[in-house]
Amino acid sequence: AFRSPFQIAIDSGAMVSVFPPWYASDYPILPLRGEQVHYQLNGPGGEIIPCQGRRMIHLELIPGLLATFEVLVCDVKFPLLALKDLTSKGMSVHFGEEDVGCIEHQRSAELIPFEFSNGLWILTPHTLIPYEISTYILKPFLEGISMIQATLIK
Repeated sequence: AFRSPFQIAIDSGAMVSVFPPWYASDYPILPLRGEQVHYQLNGPGGEIIPCQGRRMIHLELIPGLLATFEVLVCDVKFPLLALKDLTSKGMSVHFGEEDVGCIEHQRSAELIPFEFSNGLWILTPHTLIPYEISTYILKPFLEGISMIQATLIK
């Protein structure tokens, strides 16, 4: 089903996104926080899935459209993105009848395609942004957003 190491399965029934340790391995594994500490993740057969922590990963879904996802780093075979993590970012997800689906983002006129292959809906991001680049490029931007939000709250 996966033709690229950066492809991600979209799961409409998952409550959280779970990615294997090898995906975005240059990103640090952060400690679990809040409710995450109490999660008990179960595989399709009911087996408990060990969790190592979480990562904040940056993907360029299509050229020019960046998205940040908080994912749990777990002992799973492939990355699984919870549908709710897409919809919570203002995206509409459409599962097509011809083994092709698309994601619409409120800030982009372009559709983000994904496909059905071997029983899984597969998203192929344009780029997984390397951690070093993401901190260099995105950190000042994200800090600027925080400063703007803080100003608006006052």
